[in-house]
Amino acid sequence: MPRGIFSVICSVTGEKWVGSSKNLGAQKNSIWFQLNHGNFRIASLQSAWKQHGEQAFLYEVVETLPEDIPELSLEDTLKERRSAWAAALQALEIR
Repeated sequence: MPRGIFSVICSVTGEKWVGSSKNLGAQKNSIWFQLNHGNFRIASLQSAWKQHGEQAFLYEVVETLPEDIPELSLEDTLKERRSAWAAALQALEIR
């Protein structure tokens, strides 16, 4: 189960959102499900989804963390890497 950082990109507007996950493989399905049901917690992403539709969005893994990161420091590492990627991509963070 890969852990790491992902981005969601709207191809129409160029808007980007960056999040972190302990299960990158299942993360897209979770986000797409919430967006399709209109109850995603990030209003700007939900609004863009409603306006442009699913076909305008791309889910991309931007960093996979090494498996040897201790469980006790995983949350902090994910948070740190998510913030770094958000800054690098000029994206909003999905927390």
